[in-house]
Amino acid sequence: MAKVLRRLLVFSLVVSAIVFAVTVFSNPYVPVEDGTQLVVPIGGRYVEADQAPLLSRLLEDSGKPFLSLLSVLKLAERDDRIERVVLRIGDVSLGWGKAAEVRRAIERLRAAGRHTIALLETESVLVNRAYYIATAADEVYVASGALVPMLGLSAEYIYFGDMWEEFGIEFQATRVGRYKSAVETFANNGMSDASREMYNALLDGAQARYVAAISERRGIPKERVIEIIDEGLVTPAELHARGMIDGVRDVVDLFDEDAPILDAAAYAGADPSSTGFAPEHTVAIVYGSGVVVSGKASRTSSGSPVFASERTVLALEAAADDPDVAGIVLRLDSPGGSPLAAEMMWSAVDRVSRRGIPVVVSVSDLAASAAYYVASAADGIVLAPGALTGSIGVFSLFPVFEKFMDKWGIESETLVRGRHADFLSPTRVPSEGAKARLQSITDEVYRLFIARVAEGRGLELDQVDRVGQGRVWTAEQAVEVGLADELGGVREAVDMILRDLGHEEGADVSLVTFPAPPTLADEITELIQSGTLGSPMAKTTPFEALAAQLPWPEGMTGLGDWWAALQTGRPLALPTAWIEIR
Repeated sequence: MAKVLRRLLVFSLVVSAIVFAVTVFSNPYVPVEDGTQLVVPIGGRYVEADQAPLLSRLLEDSGKPFLSLLSVLKLAERDDRIERVVLRIGDVSLGWGKAAEVRRAIERLRAAGRHTIALLETESVLVNRAYYIATAADEVYVASGALVPMLGLSAEYIYFGDMWEEFGIEFQATRVGRYKSAVETFANNGMSDASREMYNALLDGAQARYVAAISERRGIPKERVIEIIDEGLVTPAELHARGMIDGVRDVVDLFDEDAPILDAAAYAGADPSSTGFAPEHTVAIVYGSGVVVSGKASRTSSGSPVFASERTVLALEAAADDPDVAGIVLRLDSPGGSPLAAEMMWSAVDRVSRRGIPVVVSVSDLAASAAYYVASAADGIVLAPGALTGSIGVFSLFPVFEKFMDKWGIESETLVRGRHADFLSPTRVPSEGAKARLQSITDEVYRLFIARVAEGRGLELDQVDRVGQGRVWTAEQAVEVGLADELGGVREAVDMILRDLGHEEGADVSLVTFPAPPTLADEITELIQSGTLGSPMAKTTPFEALAAQLPWPEGMTGLGDWWAALQTGRPLALPTAWIEIR
């Protein structure tokens, strides 16, 4: 019976996909009238990836491609048939870097003469990023019934040290870097002085950027903006009275009833050449999203993307071998992970660059630790304002169950061949010699890490060590200390490639994704044969399995992703805590 139901499900999905494809592709270009009012919804989860394959979208929430949103805004920027752009901003699941890129795209719309109106349709109490995006528009309204509490920025850090003690589990850790503070989230009960210094600097940077954006667009002095935030306003009427918004409106009140209205999903099907788009060059884009891992996987068993070494190396080499490709944008949003995988990708980026094909890294929200390791080999690094990067450091973490076993009367015996073969036994606290050996391994990985950064960025080793030490930097700080070249997004990364090749900046460019997503026929074949979709999944770690079962509250789901990335008994290049400013 189960097989019959499965076949029926597969058949229905295949039929739905074919009907959808015929409907979409039978009329590829959507007509756009003069004076059109474009409606652009901004909300939900955005990912740094190409459009998910069709059947994957039918079966799971794979997130919306972030560059698709930017592409629609870019098309409207150069389309003089668009008179007005209404941005319906809901609860957004994106970081400050992506929010800054959306905000910059809206500013370009205004500069091109498009009248922009933002409507906040938020239901969450965490609205800072949505409001930050909205302030870029000419007018900002709140939908009737929406929530817009203006309470300021916060960053909360959770510590699980005492919890493990209750179970009789102890975590041993080695580290290199003042700010790789013994994996505080997992093994400690509170924040170290070094971490407090770093986290306050990151929060101060976010606060300064947030306040400056509000002040500039709403015409309110920065000091007054801070005062308004400290008032703890929660109603639209209070915000309106202080000039933070332009009022409360229903969406139907934002349009001219005599002008045509077009939704962004339909507008994405407009003919780009009708706006004068005539690409002169082709630039490849390779995505590196999620935890850095070895192998060819594109996602974990829970559906989160992974930045896999073999998959990325193959994509870089395929792009470099394509005679039409002028350069490569490596688009990153990753907390780091495996140093070995990072080394493999660093070498691939370096090889491509040495062939005379410029590789520029574009970071949206995060390129930390192992992800920055990879980025450092590129010809240039462009960070979105609000992005976080750096965390040049290494740690190792492994659990010891000796007290747990004593508590429950569990015994173990170990047979060895070699005096030190059991130096990482989880059944007892390691000796000082065992700790020293693990520290030596960690030190060696760190030495290679800073050597690669020094080589890739053209810096001295001691200079990298000073700005390393596991410290996470804001985008602005990273440019100042030499870890990145400039602030911006994908557009600025492409311009850097054009400059490197001696071409004119701002020239029209076709962005082509490597590797190409599977075709509909490939998906249907795979689904019929195996009942699954997508490339091989990354191996599930014990921490990932546990993280998937915990009810992470709103605004802390990223902590679950960081937790899932942890592995024991090996060096890791990750921040020692998940950093989320909300």
